Amino acid sequence: DGKKKGGDGDGDGAAAKPKYPELIGYGGKVHTPAEAIKRLADTKALVKTLVIGMKTLLWSITNFHSGSAQQQNASGSSIAKGFREGELRRASGFVANGVRCLALYQGTECAEMCTHFAEALAVLDPRNFLDVICLRLDALLGGGEPYELAPMVQLPHLLLQSTALGRSFADALATHLVRDRLDALAEPSTAQSQLVLKLFSLLMHAVSKYSSCEAVLSPHVVPLVEACLKALKEVEDPSAYVRLLRYLFRALAQAKFDLLYREVVPVLQPCLDTLLAMLHGPDTHELSDTVVELCLTLPARLSSILPHLPRLAHPLLRALKSTSSELQLLGLRTLEFWVDSLNPDFLDPCIAEVEPQLMLALWALLKPQQSGAPFGAKALQMLGKLGGRSRCFLREPLELEAK
Repeated sequence: DGKKKGGDGDGDGAAAKPKYPELIGYGGKVHTPAEAIKRLADTKALVKTLVIGMKTLLWSITNFHSGSAQQQNASGSSIAKGFREGELRRASGFVANGVRCLALYQGTECAEMCTHFAEALAVLDPRNFLDVICLRLDALLGGGEPYELAPMVQLPHLLLQSTALGRSFADALATHLVRDRLDALAEPSTAQSQLVLKLFSLLMHAVSKYSSCEAVLSPHVVPLVEACLKALKEVEDPSAYVRLLRYLFRALAQAKFDLLYREVVPVLQPCLDTLLAMLHGPDTHELSDTVVELCLTLPARLSSILPHLPRLAHPLLRALKSTSSELQLLGLRTLEFWVDSLNPDFLDPCIAEVEPQLMLALWALLKPQQSGAPFGAKALQMLGKLGGRSRCFLREPLELEAK
């Protein structure tokens, strides 16, 4: 109860905390483990009943004022469907307190309760849903409280999948994350940082899957990229910001949104400057493979990347020489795209600085699949497309191992 012994108010006489606080009931009564388990089971059953009942209650209040779509009031105008102001505030209390109750559940029980909770919110009018969510979004997503991570992820996932409410929730979630939660990524090992990354991952997946979400992400792309680039220069461990950029770049590459590609064009130059500085810097926090991937997956059309092509030759070389098969495949696909799309008279000067090493890296991939080299056939195809250019490196002295 927070009272101090001794009455002097200092910390010396503070009441000791109980060793097993979960066994202390209301009024300070001590329960045996069996009684505590029974009380927990009863509480969980009661909360489940209340959440399921709230679905009916929310639907009834939503449709009460209009009665039906055809009902008219005394003046002849249609009555608005949805909540009044007081009802909105009470419904927002259901979100804030209901999320706290979800921490009682684990595993499949938690997933089931999140489904019931999402179904209860799904009956709201989209306008009312947005009002309720905006009032309690911080509580819905943890708000700094030490809640369980699972409900904080599963509930937004279900809401993003809703056909009726997905876009509205994606808009509110993107605004909240970009405006209020990016600072949490400065400490990648914390639960809040992991939660924010997971929420961004869910949001990017929804954006890449549903074309209607393109306009939702559009106003946030540039601020998000700029905030990440700033953190890459200032934060001691920027690994979470690098992962966030990878989520964003992959989502934009999968969706191929012209509107979002146009948004990114103004930040291509500073983005590439920062990534290359990390790549060539003394300390990359073991992020070099991810930074190389970001350089080769910049979310822009080839026409926008052409001025920066010579600077991308070094990341391409590092991808082909990487020990990561995923990065090697990305390097091969990128080089193939350049060779197929660009005139040799333009491409050759762009890669001239690394051309001997680039060709040697391709030749080094020419190994049978049985030896554990999966891209031998792909490398051979690339050498064929390059024609005589694949042997130009022989004019330069080679660094051969003396045997």
